[in-house]
Amino acid sequence: MGTGEVSQSIPSPDELAFFDEGEKSTLCLLGPLSLPESGMLARRLFPDESSALLGDAERIVRGDLPLFRRFGWQTGQPTDYQRDPVSGETWPDCFYGDVPYRNPEPRGDVRISWELNRLHHLSRLSAACRVSGDRGLGQHVVDEFLRFIGSTTPLRGVAFASPLEAAVRGISVLLSFAGIRGTICLPTAVKSELLQLTRSHAYFVEKRMALHSSRNNHTIGEASFLVLAGLLFPELPEASRWRDQGFSRLAREILEQIHPDGVLKEQATGYAMFVLELVSLPLLAWTRSGRNVSQDLRSRLRSVAEFVVHITDSRGNLPSIGDGDDGRGFDLSGSPLPTLSTLRVALWASGTSPQRLGIFGEDLASWLLTSDVSFLEEEKTSERDRGPSRPGSRLFESGGVAVLRARLGGGSHEAEEKASDSSEIVCVMRCGPFGLPPLYGHAHADQLSITVSVGGRPLLVDPGTYLYHGGGDYRDYFRSTRAHSTVCIDGLDQACIEGAFLWSSPSTGRIESHFLGKETLSVRGSHDGYDRLADPVRHVREVRLSPNETTLLVVDEIVAEAEHEVEIGFQFAPGIQVESLGENRFGVEFGEDKSATLILPDELEAKVRVGETSPLSGWVSPAFGSILPAARISGKTVICGGARFVSELVFESRETTDNSGLMTRKGVLQ
Repeated sequence: MGTGEVSQSIPSPDELAFFDEGEKSTLCLLGPLSLPESGMLARRLFPDESSALLGDAERIVRGDLPLFRRFGWQTGQPTDYQRDPVSGETWPDCFYGDVPYRNPEPRGDVRISWELNRLHHLSRLSAACRVSGDRGLGQHVVDEFLRFIGSTTPLRGVAFASPLEAAVRGISVLLSFAGIRGTICLPTAVKSELLQLTRSHAYFVEKRMALHSSRNNHTIGEASFLVLAGLLFPELPEASRWRDQGFSRLAREILEQIHPDGVLKEQATGYAMFVLELVSLPLLAWTRSGRNVSQDLRSRLRSVAEFVVHITDSRGNLPSIGDGDDGRGFDLSGSPLPTLSTLRVALWASGTSPQRLGIFGEDLASWLLTSDVSFLEEEKTSERDRGPSRPGSRLFESGGVAVLRARLGGGSHEAEEKASDSSEIVCVMRCGPFGLPPLYGHAHADQLSITVSVGGRPLLVDPGTYLYHGGGDYRDYFRSTRAHSTVCIDGLDQACIEGAFLWSSPSTGRIESHFLGKETLSVRGSHDGYDRLADPVRHVREVRLSPNETTLLVVDEIVAEAEHEVEIGFQFAPGIQVESLGENRFGVEFGEDKSATLILPDELEAKVRVGETSPLSGWVSPAFGSILPAARISGKTVICGGARFVSELVFESRETTDNSGLMTRKGVLQ
């Protein structure tokens, strides 16, 4: 911090309640149970997760750090926080505004180095310390924290190239030291370093908060950190300002960046989860400190959780919509089901029991934050009685997302019914606002695109993101119309790419009608993305799910007057086996006993494309920095005037394959 910023005296670290081991501590980041009790119960209630967490901790201590929830990155030993884990190149030690993070050469995509500098591995180590009571793990948190401090200068280098990065790192560090509290005695020098980091990061975030073009999830993350810094260090002269101004900004951004139905205005489901995590911690701390949260704020947070529950399949798979960089607001356990963990914490923060949305049971990460013991009563009931109810179909009209959910062969999926994992189908169609203005940075040109999950396994998917600044042509491809399961006109996107995080001529989708009955589920929408053409083209799509007929029908209408090229594409998940059966019929294998047939209109010239590079086609990024070839079926034709195309995805069981090898349409997915 610069001299003269604060005239009031700074209390000694030993005088701060954050470091107090007694009952007067105002620490409010973790659950109310004492450390020994919390760890003992965690090991008893979550033996498998606890064991996995301790295994992760061993790898972290050895220098194998989990970035984007995956191990195997080359971070160096000891950890070099200025070195890119992929290229091995070092970022320059210069003023934060001069860091060339938008240029991927020669270091690579800066988001990977930022993930390392977020220090999520410290909070996971801290959680392992809390579960096991191992003082050595607590000491490693301190040692690694000091290593980061020793290699980083405030306001210099890649770690400070974005205020969001400082905010997320600040949250990780506060959570980490909260977790090891009571296991080791912190020297005054370490307390001073933590206090200095908190103050320098809060000063930087407060001065550089994203209030203009990057006013999106960045602003929410930055405000969240200010709230926590103010609540956890109330003795500091800046604390009340950080706390109150941060919470005021946080409340405002939540209401302005999230549609009333819970859809994030950025139109990116991955960032919706990021926002839920970022918001949960300050709201938990806010209420635990005896302060009130408005009903509007609680309701909006619950709406996001409800939206996520509705689009998530029975195995916790969240369909990708828009950009996603696997960012986490916090990481305590490396849970294999981070979606459910996040939802539990977010609902607790909003004052809602997770059971109200059909989320039963617990997990280690949410337990550490909430110490929720109410779910223990569920152990007294049978598995059948306490099985979670799955949500039904729903239209999120203001956010522009339609969810069709059914049990194949068993009628529509009513909210109170219990779904069979093997028979559940979830179809999501996007049709609404393009993204968050003015840049629309994380939106994809994906109007009327669909994703489909069957039996808890993704079948049709959004292509993902891959990389941001280091993605090159792939960055444009993954957010293009031709990469999604929708219709592309004249090879053009539904909006115009102007930069890595910039669009012009944004399209707008509109849900025209929907029917959510017991025998048939349908939604019909259109968009104006091609109105900008010399001969304006309107794309209208109806998606109809008929569970009893085990068929998903996709009807595309093209309204135009002149000649245009039409391409209808369907992007399958990696690992899905697709083969041509002739006559625009394609066999789709996605499990030992599950298959389907995709039937495209005769007018189209259809082809299976897998991992093609000229042009790019048939690629999926299942995680940030990862790219895999995956089957894409696309059919092209040239029309003159309007046209109507009907595509069918017919789900089968193995028993319905006839002697000719072609699948009939009588099977029920088992």
